[in-house]
Amino acid sequence: MLIDDLACHGFSIGRTLTQTERDSIVDVALRFEECNDSREALMDMSDRDLVETAFRAMSDYAQGQL
Repeated sequence: MLIDDLACHGFSIGRTLTQTERDSIVDVALRFEECNDSREALMDMSDRDLVETAFRAMSDYAQGQL
């Protein structure tokens, strides 16, 4: 839900991800074979890029299920 919310509505001013949120988003992204990045690469991304990458992996997976 956090990924969807941030990807669709953006970050509020001053909003950053906590380490727990980052870890959770990385774990979600890595569940999808559509995510071509390693854990290390994901962890090195900015908050916005991490959310976008995870959202894209989820979206690509969903499109493949249609």
